[in-house]
Amino acid sequence: MTSRTVDARLPNPNGDTMRKETARRLLAEFLGTFLLIFAGTGAVVLADLGIGSLVSIMFAHALVIMVMAYAHGDISGSIINPAATLGLFVAGAIERVRVLPFIVVQLAGGVAGGLFVQFAFKGMVDLSGATSAYGATVIADGVSVPAAFALEVLGTFLMVNAILHCAVKGKAGNLAPIAIAFTVGALIVAFGPLTGASFNPARTLGPAVATGNYAGIWLYMVATFGGAALAGLYNRFFMLSNKGNGNRAHWPSDGEPEGCRSRRSGRRHRGRHPLQNGAPPS
Repeated sequence: MTSRTVDARLPNPNGDTMRKETARRLLAEFLGTFLLIFAGTGAVVLADLGIGSLVSIMFAHALVIMVMAYAHGDISGSIINPAATLGLFVAGAIERVRVLPFIVVQLAGGVAGGLFVQFAFKGMVDLSGATSAYGATVIADGVSVPAAFALEVLGTFLMVNAILHCAVKGKAGNLAPIAIAFTVGALIVAFGPLTGASFNPARTLGPAVATGNYAGIWLYMVATFGGAALAGLYNRFFMLSNKGNGNRAHWPSDGEPEGCRSRRSGRRHRGRHPLQNGAPPS
């Protein structure tokens, strides 16, 4: 067998391949965030119309998170949350070059999802005096701004912490999407009646753009990004460091073709979540 034949059979991560893989990851994040915001806020609108409840809202969010993680987890990780993207970066689980593009497409997906909810339910929603129209996240009567801020920080912290332990550290194995999805679901049930349970800047931004009402949006943006960053710091310095085995969480590098061997572990990782057990898929 000639060296030319061997080279032809080996992966060749050239510029076109790298751009194609990057485009696939960004598209997966956009689509996942779009579906999450459309399904989640759509469920809120239906509940406001008397067709559904807090439980249906919880399942709408949890099932989309779970399904998209199984569908696109091996492509982009299916983070579908700008705050979680920041938290993963702070924890050392995602490369710097991924952070801004992921956050941009996730926010864009959230806006697209919010606008599609507006398009789908426009004839059913009365906007007169309805601050929560189209599933907007708002603070409930009787809940102070500091309390709402603290609740959003705590909820986002717990969500990102679950992602880092279940997926990054691999404690939940192939059940990580289920564990993460129902962590979010439980938080929605607990926090939803108080703050709308955002925990995701895209979840707040989408309905805000759809309604044109940006009152209080700063609270959700600062609290969710802040809570995610705190979770990243907590795990980076106290939880994810495995001294002696070099098994730090890491996102796959651009151009690393699918099915190739990880340079860190020497094992194949086809079909696994990118963050599972700290080993890149690829």
